[in-house]
Amino acid sequence: MPTNLQPRQDVLSTPRTRPLGLLLISLLTFAAALACQEKGKDLPTWTPGDHDNAAKPAAGQVDTKAPRPGMPNLEKHGINDVILATWKQSCMPCHGRIGQGDGPQAVALHPPDFTDPRFQKVAIDSEMEHTIRRGRGPMPAFAHFPDDTVKGLVQLVRLMGGRGQPQEGATPTPEGSGGAVQSSAPKGN
Repeated sequence: MPTNLQPRQDVLSTPRTRPLGLLLISLLTFAAALACQEKGKDLPTWTPGDHDNAAKPAAGQVDTKAPRPGMPNLEKHGINDVILATWKQSCMPCHGRIGQGDGPQAVALHPPDFTDPRFQKVAIDSEMEHTIRRGRGPMPAFAHFPDDTVKGLVQLVRLMGGRGQPQEGATPTPEGSGGAVQSSAPKGN
């Protein structure tokens, strides 16, 4: 076994092949630079107005302004983007996407099912507003929400129950109960 081992010399760094390696690298660099200069013949110049494709929507792109079949007109019920964003950020983790009490944090908290007719029958708007503002049990208080947002969230809860208006004839919960009556109905999963 030889004791005088020399490190292997790179193929491109030998005196004979160094010019060939430099020529190869130069050609590749030149080809890449040339390719970057070529413009697409049918590509229009991008402008900020192209961002949403509002002027010419692509085939299959959803027009958010057009009425959607089977979907309620939420604006008609006083539900705007602020209320929907508030629901998504603050309510959905426990109450779920459509208010069935099946959000990712609901397992330990057991929030009511807003779609349950029994909940809708006994729930009172003023009590739901109070619960949103002051909290109840594990539900935190959202005292910082503007009045319009709180009233809009209550209206959204009513819509989840299939009704756009407050329930008539609901009896108030006892004074000091701190919130709307929770449904004792089991949740279907």
